[in-house]
Amino acid sequence: MSQEAKPPVPGWPEESAQRLEKAAAVRARGLPVYPTRYARSHRLGEIVAAYADKSLPALEALKVEVRVAGRGLTKRGHGKASFATLSDGEARLQVYVREDAVGEAGYRLFDLLDLGRDEPLCDRADDEGEKADPHEHHANRYGPP
Repeated sequence: MSQEAKPPVPGWPEESAQRLEKAAAVRARGLPVYPTRYARSHRLGEIVAAYADKSLPALEALKVEVRVAGRGLTKRGHGKASFATLSDGEARLQVYVREDAVGEAGYRLFDLLDLGRDEPLCDRADDEGEKADPHEHHANRYGPP
């Protein structure tokens, strides 16, 4: 992103320019910035209800594949791994994304959703992957982006 991003309209916050740059970077990858459809397999509450009582080893053995969608509430980056909290209005689920699991391009795309470390993430996000940590309601992303 440009170091000298200026708001598109005088008086608008600087974050407006940063968001527009990130949207342009997503479009440059040939992806829609505001997709109108996404085929999710589960609601977040369904995942929590179905897997909250399972241990991590039990979840790893199940290798449950899920496609979830929700509003991105927060994102916390930790080098080549990040956590994001999604909400679909019914439940919240923390998603874990690792660069070695999704690839460098997938992880850079995930970074574009972030407005900043420990800041609100975005209006909408989606994730595919497997496993849910029963204690923190984490979904660990292991599949391709």
